[in-house]
Amino acid sequence: MDQWDIAPGDNWNKSIDEALNKCTRMLIILSPDAVDSDEVQSELYTFFNDKKPVFPVVYRNCKIPRRLNLIQHMNFTSSDLENKTKIEELVKLITK
Repeated sequence: MDQWDIAPGDNWNKSIDEALNKCTRMLIILSPDAVDSDEVQSELYTFFNDKKPVFPVVYRNCKIPRRLNLIQHMNFTSSDLENKTKIEELVKLITK
């Protein structure tokens, strides 16, 4: 979502670092591309280092990063994303 809040001409690294510092929790959407992304890994480890809560959601089957295996995740690989009950459950989880 970073592209929506970064204005033209802004420094991406500075903007992302500021956003990560302001965030109190992370919803990480896991897919093969996300797991392979150095940027996603960097943002994830920033949260781990700051001891902020991380909520993993598996969107596409992938190898879950080792440290995320210790955290219960939600699995959306076989469920309909239009399933309001499951989406509401996720929203309740991350807004506690």
